[in-house]
Amino acid sequence: MTDINNPTLYHMASTVDYPCSVKVVSPGMRIYNRNTQKVVTTSDVLRFLVTGPAGEKQVYTEEEFNTLFDFPDDEKQRKKLMKGKLFKIKASSGTAKTYYLRVPAEERFTIYAKDGSVIQGNVADYSVDHGEGDCVICPAKEDGSPDLDDKSMMNGQVFKERYGV
Repeated sequence: MTDINNPTLYHMASTVDYPCSVKVVSPGMRIYNRNTQKVVTTSDVLRFLVTGPAGEKQVYTEEEFNTLFDFPDDEKQRKKLMKGKLFKIKASSGTAKTYYLRVPAEERFTIYAKDGSVIQGNVADYSVDHGEGDCVICPAKEDGSPDLDDKSMMNGQVFKERYGV
């Protein structure tokens, strides 16, 4: 079994350009991401729902969104986005520095996330392609080491498309 709590097993990855779509979501909206088998309820803070190339969904704060994605710096477009219009965008290459650990597809694993949710990896759902295996992901701490207190999971096939590894 892969030890997802061993920081020496993690590798650094940066995003590559990939197409996605974005729209602003309302407070209290429940969003189901079938790639992580996780339901997210948006808070009262402005959030952006980004849907990636494999249909994966992720909710970002405005600050996270502005850091990770290329959106035209056009006031007219931004106003349309704020009204809930769906836009095609692309991720900013190399902006997101993420630690990852790929867990072989035949190994099931569980992550107890910082927000209290329980995430299952490599779930036996034949409608979802896990590639070589789902990835445990986490940000870097200030000292550059993996922040294993802030783990999440990304579908292995989606991770390959988003990070090129």
